[in-house]
Amino acid sequence: MYIYKRWIQQSFLIILLLFTSNCMFLYYLDTYAIAKPHNKYYSVPNQRFLIVEYLKENAHKYNTYIFGSSRVGYINPLHLNYKHTYNLSVGAGIPHEHLLMLQYLIKNKIHIENILIALDDFSFTVPYDVHKNSLNLRSHYLITQESKLDFYKSYFIRSINNQDIKQFKRKLLSQKVPIEIHNIKQAIFNQEKFYKNQKIENLNTVTAAILKQKTSQKKYLPKALSHFIGQDNIKQTLQDIKQIIKLCKHYKISYKIILNPMSKTLAHSINQNLYIKFKTKLAYITDYYDFSQPNPINNNQIYWIEPSHYKLYVGDLILQRIYENNTSIPNFGVYIKNKK
Repeated sequence: MYIYKRWIQQSFLIILLLFTSNCMFLYYLDTYAIAKPHNKYYSVPNQRFLIVEYLKENAHKYNTYIFGSSRVGYINPLHLNYKHTYNLSVGAGIPHEHLLMLQYLIKNKIHIENILIALDDFSFTVPYDVHKNSLNLRSHYLITQESKLDFYKSYFIRSINNQDIKQFKRKLLSQKVPIEIHNIKQAIFNQEKFYKNQKIENLNTVTAAILKQKTSQKKYLPKALSHFIGQDNIKQTLQDIKQIIKLCKHYKISYKIILNPMSKTLAHSINQNLYIKFKTKLAYITDYYDFSQPNPINNNQIYWIEPSHYKLYVGDLILQRIYENNTSIPNFGVYIKNKK
């Protein structure tokens, strides 16, 4: 009996040691930049968390916000007609997250005068629950009103995953870190410097790889989301957009909604019938600018980094169309009136 009891105690201590070591290792790695948001990044952090951490102290600097996926990261907030603009671009951002962020800003009495919301071909296909279950895409606990303890537990009391291994190799074994990861920190915490350092890409050059590439939209979305491409989540998406518009009207916030440009390569890879269905129903809720239709920009690979993301130059053209009524490019930003 004594031996058996001692074996149990030793086993418990070993398990406790392993458990504690695992938690400490995950905390030290801090793969998603949750424990130490301002540290150097070695893998893609949780952008949604970092943005809220920044805005907690700096939201008073801005009165205008750009909401959207990583694609709107190529809309330069310094070039917007309105001063003091912050770009809320997050990877695979969807309307329900935009609604939650807007509610957070309003609840915390942040002064907002204008918002620009960009929608994508996947905005109405990905359920919000998919993001809730992703460590990379999960919203800040202040946005969801989740328990702070539960939020941190999900990051540091868990199994080690592939992204942790990448973090380990880059952080401790000095493997090369992609330039995009280095840019994320500046793109969130110092947008003025970030966008001033960006150069308008040479529109006369484009790599042979892009021209020859046969692309599926799945390649340009996180693996956690690619499974949902083509699913119909239109009803919930429209409800979220309605709520955003309702808040804007109540708090006298000027809003504009656009459909992001879409390269012809990407257009050929999506469910066009579902996309048209969404656009048609959206027109019964609000006016919007449709940049997704075939036009000289969408049909020319020169204006695209790859089939999912347009260049900074295109971002400037979007702002000119919306705020300066520049209609010099045929079918670029077709204005769709509310059908109600």
